[in-house]
Amino acid sequence: MHSVQAVVFLIATFATAIALDVSQICGESTPTELVEQLENSIERASTWLEDQQLLDGSWPLQSTKEAIWALQTTNEDWYSLEATTRQLGVKQLEIELLAELAHNNKANHIWPGRVRNRKLSLGKFSYYTHALNATCHDVTDFYGHDLPAMLQAQMHLFPREGFNNYYQYALAMIAVCNSGQMIKVRNVRILIGGQDEDGEISFHSRLPDETAMAVMALQCVFRSVNHNIKTMVSQAIQQAELALLEWQLDDGSFGNPHSTALVVQALMTSKEHKPETWRCTDAVQSILDVQKKSGSFGNLGATLHILPALAGRHYGELKYLNPSCKKNPIRMLPRLPTNSSSIMLYLTIQDEVQVDSEATTLVLAAPHNASLFEIMQLAHQSDQDEFRFEFGESSWGHFVTSINGLKSNGDKNHYWMLLNSSGELTSTGMDDIYPEHGEQYVWTYRALG
Repeated sequence: MHSVQAVVFLIATFATAIALDVSQICGESTPTELVEQLENSIERASTWLEDQQLLDGSWPLQSTKEAIWALQTTNEDWYSLEATTRQLGVKQLEIELLAELAHNNKANHIWPGRVRNRKLSLGKFSYYTHALNATCHDVTDFYGHDLPAMLQAQMHLFPREGFNNYYQYALAMIAVCNSGQMIKVRNVRILIGGQDEDGEISFHSRLPDETAMAVMALQCVFRSVNHNIKTMVSQAIQQAELALLEWQLDDGSFGNPHSTALVVQALMTSKEHKPETWRCTDAVQSILDVQKKSGSFGNLGATLHILPALAGRHYGELKYLNPSCKKNPIRMLPRLPTNSSSIMLYLTIQDEVQVDSEATTLVLAAPHNASLFEIMQLAHQSDQDEFRFEFGESSWGHFVTSINGLKSNGDKNHYWMLLNSSGELTSTGMDDIYPEHGEQYVWTYRALG
């Protein structure tokens, strides 16, 4: 066996940005030229939006929450890519909301659990919840605060003076829905109760914005609402979608670029209206036509609200997305000394038996002459909270019997299998594998037979 002097576990996150696929944003017939324009537009707008970040990590005009929501929704890997400015931005997001909640607590002796701070409107509070959800926070226990429960308590006060806008109400409903919490039937009935005979859900608005947000809210809750009101919700959605179609202008837009983006997002959720029936290509093109050379859409507010729509993402979608921090978290282990001829290796551990389990990737650096078994032994010795394994030995060499407490089970034919980066079984055991720089190996727990 080759001698191993040291192995280092890099304190860094490894993630590869997943290229955003907008090739079918307007269905299978989406023009290639439009796709190319979108990809270019999204890159420019995202860069411009990130450039607006201030030194303390926040964004101007108290828009940190909206900016983070837009960037993370557009690119699921945005937060997991370990850029200092991004981590600082999310930390600033936490600080801002904690300050708002502290201010709100002054009134909690009168209204326990309700947001009574006039500065923290329901819409503002909803965006904080959206942004925290998007960056993988537990919003049911945000430093002891159950944000979805607080949102629902505030929704109970609707409508009242200063709070009679269905846009805010629907946005809050989506935030609760995206948090995986059950929406109260009363809240759903209130939103549907705002629908007029033309199908619009608004307080006499001259824009389609409220109706568009209401459609996204009802689509989000449809799968989880009580069976007794599913028909009511479905009918309300259909009528509201028809009302939105009436707003479309000759150039394909639905008014200003912000309104157009909202309606496009709402109609993307439609099960009744295919993209060609509402001239999706023209609608999207009308938004692209107003983008500035800088990458913005005129100002900060317009840009952060339009960006997710260009990526084909809508407000109610987060519930069904899988942010990268939930897919495959990268573990950061203590640094140890190494020699000058080290190589980098990626070791993934996954469980195929439990389909909902999360894979984990370790980023390792080791001497070039170390076998995979030797590297795993030192990983085990360095930090057993992050990685530990047990092994047996046969005439063929060492074999794994347990990783991180998950043991092979001969009675059920559940075993640990070693795969290469292509997902194929390795032709040799871990004793005879000497990783090269940049290689990846996968230990997968699999049911055989």
